[in-house]
Amino acid sequence: MLLRFSRHGRRWPGLRNEAPAFLFALGGLRDGEEPSLFFGMMVGHATEANGVFMKFTVVAVGKLKERFWADACAEYLKRLQPYGKTVVKEVADVDPARVGGIDAAREREGAAILAVLSDATHVILLAIDGKERSSEGFSRRIDALKLGGASDISFVIGGSDGVSEAVRARADETLSFGPITLPHNLARVVLLEQLYRAQKISRGEPYHK
Repeated sequence: MLLRFSRHGRRWPGLRNEAPAFLFALGGLRDGEEPSLFFGMMVGHATEANGVFMKFTVVAVGKLKERFWADACAEYLKRLQPYGKTVVKEVADVDPARVGGIDAAREREGAAILAVLSDATHVILLAIDGKERSSEGFSRRIDALKLGGASDISFVIGGSDGVSEAVRARADETLSFGPITLPHNLARVVLLEQLYRAQKISRGEPYHK
């Protein structure tokens, strides 16, 4: 962690005592900044602190066949790069009719998903029965993971028949976009958009719709 010290004690309205002459922080406190603003910015600086850069990976079953889905994902991937290296890894979907049923197809897809997940990555599985969060809540969760030391986060989008028990066991947490059913192609676009929105919310930056 990067440690810096402010040069002088300061006094702000609402504080009983002068601020200490040194502040342990992820970045220096600039002259004229209030502590609330400074600490609000700490999360935003976490991606660059001490050379650490966030990595976001989306692991998805199946390929985007339609151009409009691919274009939408490409746009949000481009927007996300300043906030962290963001990549999509596709694994092949398996036809249940060719492997002896849905369970066998899930197992094969699950094995492929697990093969691309690194041991150190924090895995968030998209599931209809997962944890629902608002956009602000999702942003706060990503911030909390960053500050907790998670610099590598992977999101998993399973196939049309769900994921294997092994993939569920590997997941550190789940995320749901609500009880509605989304096509998996659309779910990928929504995830990337929400991840981008989360970065803008975290930094207090305007979001251009």
